[in-house]
Order: sequence, then C-alpha cells, then structure tokens
Amino acid sequence: MRYRVQDLEAALADVTLSMPRSPTESFGTLPVAYTSYTGPNNPHIEAIADGNINLLQTLYNPAGETFPDYSSLYEHITCKIDLRAFLGVSGSKFRCLFHNDRNPSASIFTSKAGEQFYKCHSSHCGFRGNIRRCVEKLRGCTSAQAGRLLQEVFRLRIEESPWAAGQRQLLEENRRVLTTDLESLYPDLYKNVRRDLVLLDQMIGIAIESSELEEFVRSDLGIVFFASNRHLAKVLNIGQHRTVSKKIANLCFHRLLTKVSQEQIPADLLQRSLKCNSAKGHSSTIGYYCIPPYTDDRLDEAVERARLYQNCPLSRRAATYEGYYRTFGVDIAREIYPQIGERDHHPDAEDRTFQIQEATMAMIGEYGYAVEREILDQVSQGKKLVYGIVKTQFKRSLHEMLQSYNLEMVQLNKPLKERLGIEIPGYPRIIMPRRQDDSEQADEMD
Repeated sequence: MRYRVQDLEAALADVTLSMPRSPTESFGTLPVAYTSYTGPNNPHIEAIADGNINLLQTLYNPAGETFPDYSSLYEHITCKIDLRAFLGVSGSKFRCLFHNDRNPSASIFTSKAGEQFYKCHSSHCGFRGNIRRCVEKLRGCTSAQAGRLLQEVFRLRIEESPWAAGQRQLLEENRRVLTTDLESLYPDLYKNVRRDLVLLDQMIGIAIESSELEEFVRSDLGIVFFASNRHLAKVLNIGQHRTVSKKIANLCFHRLLTKVSQEQIPADLLQRSLKCNSAKGHSSTIGYYCIPPYTDDRLDEAVERARLYQNCPLSRRAATYEGYYRTFGVDIAREIYPQIGERDHHPDAEDRTFQIQEATMAMIGEYGYAVEREILDQVSQGKKLVYGIVKTQFKRSLHEMLQSYNLEMVQLNKPLKERLGIEIPGYPRIIMPRRQDDSEQADEMD
C-alpha cells in the first residue's frame, strides 16, 4: 500500500510545513522540502518503529544508488541522508523522540567528518547516535538490521563480489542443513545442540550481513565477524549473558562454530570492532567468530564430537575452560577458548578438586561407594554458599577423577543396592570402582 504525503498532512491536525532548505543545506537523496511534525503523531517515527518500508519510501521517494564497497555505502547513509527529514523534525531544538520530553531538548548536529548525529541534552536521557543508532533505538533491533532497513528504504545496494556471493551461498546452505537435515541425518549431533540452534541461526545471520563488509572480514578462514555475548543475549531475550557463552562453547565443541583468536583477526576488523563497542558505550568483551561450511567431512567431525560428549557428559553448569580442560583435554579447551591461551588452574580450584577426590576415595574405601550429595556436604562443611562452588567444581573435575582412579558413576537400582548392602533412601547415582564385567553392569541397569 502506498500513501500520498498530502493525505498524511490532511489527516494530522498538528502538522506544520517547514520552509524549503536553502541549496547549500540540501542533501542529494531527499526531497527539497519535507514535512515536520510537532505533535505526538509523527508518521516518520511510526513507520520507522514498525519497519514500514513502503510508507517510508512514499515519504522520501528515493532514486536509489549503487556503491562499490561498504565504506562508500556507510558514508552515504551517515553523511548524505538528511537526518532531520528522515525523522520528520525541524528547528535547532525539538522534543526528544526517546523520552517524555516536555521542553525541546534534542538537536541534530554535523561532526567535522560530515556525519550527522542526534543528541539529547536532557540529563534524563542523553541519547546520542547517528542515523543507524536512531533506527536501532526506535526499532529495538540490531545495528545490522538497522543498516538493512536504511538500505531498503533508500534503495541502496553494494556491488557484490564473487567472493562475497560465494560466502553468502555457503552460509545459506548451512542454514538449510540445520533446518532440514540435522535432526533426521545426524540425530546424535542434533540431540546435543538442539537448544543452541536459535543462537547459531542468529550468528549465521550476522555472518551473512557481514559478507557485505568484505574489506573488513575477508580472511583465509572465510567471513570473520564479531559480537558480544551481552548483545546476543539481548537480541535473543536470554536473561544471562553467561548462558550465551556456554551455548557458544557447546557449538564450538561440536565444530559448528569457530572462535578466532586475536592473532588471526584481520587488523581492520579488530580496530573496527573495538571502535564500534566503544561508540555504543559497551564494556563487554567481544568475541570473534567464523562459521565453517557444513561439508560431509565437517559434519562427520561434529558427530564424532557428539559421541565423545555423550560418553563424557559435561553439564552446562561445568561448561567452562576448566571443565572442558579436565574432561576433554587441553587441545579441545584451547580450541573452544583461544583467547585464554595457556593458563594454569587457579590454586583454589586445585584445592577443591583435591578435597573432592580425597573425600570420594575415603568413602569408597569405607563403604565401597560414594554418593555425590554426601561428598559435597563433607567438602563444603554444611556452608550453603560454599556448597554451590563445590558442586560446580565437582562437575568440572568429575570425568578427570573417574579416569584417574578407574571409577564409574552409575544409577543405583534395587539389585545393586542389595549386592552392596546400601540402605540409603531412593536411587541416586553413586561413584564406585569400575566393574570389569560389562554384561553384569547391563543386567543390573535393566
């Protein structure tokens, strides 16, 4: 559906038509004169917030333009598009769009580099940003999505190189594999990563958006892109950014995502990511990633990792550098956490691990088995705050302890209770010396 500007003016009683800009103030991609809205109903803002491309194109009637690279496109968006006209405001000061502003406290200024910025001077708001940040704020979307909206509204495009087109095709094929093949053809892998596929799809989307930034992201690894855990948590409505970190670690372990160390990051991308993070006032650590093509060989590797994980399960609570290190070895831990490099275990963690092992072996020596709850109670000495820390350390070091002392953790059942003379309530999991007869274990678990 398309709208005529005259119809919008007639529908709004509080509309005032501003005088045309002088030729020296004009911007090439916008009409010579535009409508500003001083009342609460501003169709520009409503259309931006709703992502109404058709209405926005009706308001601006852009001619469209093609650019040789992303830098040229970015400069055009931030310097050539009239931010006042885009937002439907006028005057040296106007009421802020981002808070309940009773007195005009916002303005638009042009930096020395020619970039236009919105600035709220109120102490209650203080928002500052260019046209992309304004769209991001109004839409509640990511920076990449804001850029995409502006490109569509003003019909702007980049000449896609063969390299970028090839990378985009690989990433779209990855998406197809995840949505159509993974569950049916790779059930073991799907079982381990199914809770993290929404995050992986979001990261593939970021990589596809980044394919336009070839001058920044092209490397031997393919498309390298960056994102912070806090940003991903916000986009996916995940309460804790640490949850995102554990999801990413699981995807990296299963070879579906690759973390890139700073030594491998192109200098331009590293500088740009730090600048972007600083401009948004974020203090969170940035992660650098690439997504490999999901070839048959890569998916076979992923399935092998899935089976390894199922044989040595690591709980999400214990999924840290130390947890992966103790469970799967230093090479896999460094693959998942390349930014950590070589790092020894913290002395406190080593002390807790030793206490857990000592308590476990003492109970096995006395009773022939050990129960997790009793181990944790003994090591934490009944202190609730310490209990949680000890429990996490127990999960991280469990596999290492089982391998080092030739132990196994089994689900207690009635035959096993009778054989070991266990008289505790319920059927918890217990730690005991590894049995040699696998058939005996299978019979007891039935």
